[in-house]
Amino acid sequence: RVAREQNVDLTKVRGTGPDGRVTKSDVQQFVQNHVSAASEAAKQPAQPTPAGSDSTSRREERQRMSRRRRTIAQRLLEASQSTAMLTTFNEINMSAVMDLRRRRNEAFQARYGIKLGFTSFFTKASISALKAFPRLNAEIQGDDIVLKNYYDIGIAVGAEEGLVVPVLLDADRLSFAEIEKQVKVFSTKVNEGSLSVEDLRGGTFTLTNGGVFGSMLSTPILNLPQVGILG
Repeated sequence: RVAREQNVDLTKVRGTGPDGRVTKSDVQQFVQNHVSAASEAAKQPAQPTPAGSDSTSRREERQRMSRRRRTIAQRLLEASQSTAMLTTFNEINMSAVMDLRRRRNEAFQARYGIKLGFTSFFTKASISALKAFPRLNAEIQGDDIVLKNYYDIGIAVGAEEGLVVPVLLDADRLSFAEIEKQVKVFSTKVNEGSLSVEDLRGGTFTLTNGGVFGSMLSTPILNLPQVGILG
């Protein structure tokens, strides 16, 4: 009864009665020893953390998410829960593009005032593919597939507050230089935190580049209501 009242596990108490049985006084002494030990520990000064200890890694810090970060998280969760996503990996030979970029980059930069990046190549290639496979430049509305006959390409850009996807409107009408310049504008706006709602509106297909983070392969999440994304 005393053990139940004091919430003591009798298997941990050393018995002093006949044949090692646990007595009432044994339980009371066990409780007293634990109270004394706890009191003594409370009096001890805090010990400095020894060099090389990883105890600091168990510290926690609570940060409130910004409204934009909460919105991004909500949309990504919605996409993963409401769509049947499939990722396929294909290997391509980029040597011709890399050679062209190496040969033309200096002249391109002198003429247009901006470097020739890979984004414009992938944008142009994606638009050609979307024209060949129009159901990837579409969205689902109820029982209907809405095919888009225009090409507004979202360019995913990593920001401190989370991933944002500014949109190249009518990207099929843009030249390589115009694409590179607009992407540069988007990057500047992201760093300055000055992207507008209009910069993010719409989009029929998205490009995202996990390679800039060192990724060899990645499985990007759809940018709803789009039905395709190229990593």
